[in-house]
Amino acid sequence: MSKQVLVFAPQLKTLGGGEYVTLKMIECLKNLGLKVKLATFKPPKWSLLKDFFGYLPEVSWLPLCQQAENLPSYIRDLLTYVHLKARKKKWLLINAIANEMPIPSHISYIHALHFARPLLIPSSSEASVSKNVIGARLRSKYLALSLKLSKDVLAASNFTASILYQLTGIQATVVHPPCKMLLYKPEDKRKIIVTISRFSREKNLSLVLSIAKRLRNAKFMIVGGMSDVFYYEELHKEIKRHSLNNVYMIPNPPRRIYEDLVSRSMVCLHTTLYDSFPISLVEAMSAGTVLVVHKSGGPWKDILRERQGLYGYAYRTIDEAVSYIDKLISDEKLYREIAERAYKRAYAFSENKFKQRFSSIVLRHLK
Repeated sequence: MSKQVLVFAPQLKTLGGGEYVTLKMIECLKNLGLKVKLATFKPPKWSLLKDFFGYLPEVSWLPLCQQAENLPSYIRDLLTYVHLKARKKKWLLINAIANEMPIPSHISYIHALHFARPLLIPSSSEASVSKNVIGARLRSKYLALSLKLSKDVLAASNFTASILYQLTGIQATVVHPPCKMLLYKPEDKRKIIVTISRFSREKNLSLVLSIAKRLRNAKFMIVGGMSDVFYYEELHKEIKRHSLNNVYMIPNPPRRIYEDLVSRSMVCLHTTLYDSFPISLVEAMSAGTVLVVHKSGGPWKDILRERQGLYGYAYRTIDEAVSYIDKLISDEKLYREIAERAYKRAYAFSENKFKQRFSSIVLRHLK
């Protein structure tokens, strides 16, 4: 196969794991001496990405079947597949965010299967259950049909790989995302609880406010990309309504501010249910920030290895989350012991580990 690679994704405009992994894939491919191009529907927001991630690999950009962008997803995917099919014979095609746009390629990377949440999370409304479950099952069949035409399917976590197998019968290779190791300075730690998340409704950020009401002696910081302005404003109104002077929100922060905040925080609170593999959690661990996550998904299965109190804690209820956070910020000896173990655990997900794993898969296709 030619040493030309086309990495494609629907878009690169938010500050999430999908964007970061895509950029690291490109960097890895260029280090292998390959000619790499990036294709998205619209030009990436380069300045925003560079400000937050701290770097950008040099790469040529191509428009990805722009006439298909605003069509229903199934039609969009079909037209884009036809558009890319001619290149597939000469180029190595890598679908960097295949969960959003499951177009067959040589290598498809699945970050998360958010559409499957109705199958995992019970709903109080029978009508909602029926509609959402049917939608999730239809999406599963579509995903299976598309991904079975890909040569290699990669998953970001063991949790995501297991859900993918249950839904489609496809056995994915687990390649954990690359995680940057931050500085660990025990002497700089403060009673700060940081939540690193896009401002988006499915992230369940209102839980931070509920916990903050009961822990007024701690400072809560929500930091991340702005995906939903209306949701951000809702949270802001709730903070004012309940006089939560211990809660602060920082949308779209520069990388240096983000890293400084994470390095000074004692606890990283994660509120999303059944998440796949949030890179930010590992970055926090590398800075000695102890995790308190929901007892589900990749944070529990992959990162904490389903072991309570070893690298952090997992909660099911608000009471449990409050109890774990209070214990960590009140007992410095306990906090230090877990922080040291978390710091060492983070290196299992370093950027070098990702590069080694991803490079070996790419080279297999070039033989």
